[in-house]
Amino acid sequence: MMQGHEGKADKWEVRVSSLPREYTVEEFTEDYADYIASELDKDWRDDLFSWSLKWIGSGLCFVGGLFLIFGPSTIMVSTFSGPNFFQIFQLYPAPIVSVGGIIFGVHKWISQSKVPMTPEAYLLHYYSVLGPDDTELNERVDVRHVGEDIFYISCI
Repeated sequence: MMQGHEGKADKWEVRVSSLPREYTVEEFTEDYADYIASELDKDWRDDLFSWSLKWIGSGLCFVGGLFLIFGPSTIMVSTFSGPNFFQIFQLYPAPIVSVGGIIFGVHKWISQSKVPMTPEAYLLHYYSVLGPDDTELNERVDVRHVGEDIFYISCI
């Protein structure tokens, strides 16, 4: 029931005649496996950047939290030279925890975008579900992946 297998530039088509019903989408399993393999084979620099953000953010949260909880109640700062590196952590523990949390949040946002699509989401993103009169039904159908190339498509 699939038409057009030219590439991702054109949406592939799944033609449905009646709903709800199971439909076989030819070559879906191979295409989805290629997609998963390409998602898992991302550039190592992306992982290194994400890993760096994770540890920098966690470290800032941890150190800032320790100073927030166990820090001194008074700090002596030289008026001539100003605070040193250690005293900055003592003076501003809450903003340091906040910056660490923001950096860790950026890491989570980057990592979350790497989660591959489910088979249902992949089908609705790269395939057009067309009704008998050639109207696109992607936004009006519910899709469940039954197995292999078989999908159960029903109206919402």
